Amino acid sequence: MELETAFHFVDQYGYIALFVVLWIGIFIIPVPNEIIVMSTGLVLSNGMMTFLPTFFTTYFGVVMSLSTLYVLGRFGFYPLQKRFLHRTNYKKYVEWSSRLIEKYGPFALVIGYCFPGVRHFVPFVIGSNRMKFRTFALYAYSTAAVWSSLFFMLGFFFGEQMDHIVKNIFVYGSIVTGCIVAVATLFIIKQSQRRKRFRMGKIS
Repeated sequence: MELETAFHFVDQYGYIALFVVLWIGIFIIPVPNEIIVMSTGLVLSNGMMTFLPTFFTTYFGVVMSLSTLYVLGRFGFYPLQKRFLHRTNYKKYVEWSSRLIEKYGPFALVIGYCFPGVRHFVPFVIGSNRMKFRTFALYAYSTAAVWSSLFFMLGFFFGEQMDHIVKNIFVYGSIVTGCIVAVATLFIIKQSQRRKRFRMGKIS
């Protein structure tokens, strides 16, 4: 399905169609998620819908897509893993996601959002690792709220420059990601040191 076809569907069937597009768009629409969410903001700016219902439909569609990936990982990991690991493009994302999760735990859901492709496989691998759903939801849904708000508003105000914006995000995204990873690493180190001091205090 092309993006233009998807939003023609939205124009005909409204918010339910918008939710479906954002839910399954990552599986069937061959464009970055950033463009899908920005396109939603652009649709709103053209007066086709109203603000709050459109924003919340966008957010819940993104949340549902993340939840679907978690469930697929939790209950269908082994057959899907076998299929993914035999495809070079998928294999690198699964391995990269696994390394992020091993190093940063649930915070990998925050970091993974900075990498197109990886953001889809982190929930999948986290589900396969049997992480509690409430832990997954805390990190995934809060990150999705920030991410969805950012690109939704970019689409609303600057939708006509969408291609240029997304290109620059991909160019400079590695810098932003490096900063996020550095902050995450420092946070984890400080938390580890704090727990260590706490244990030593209890022993003494």
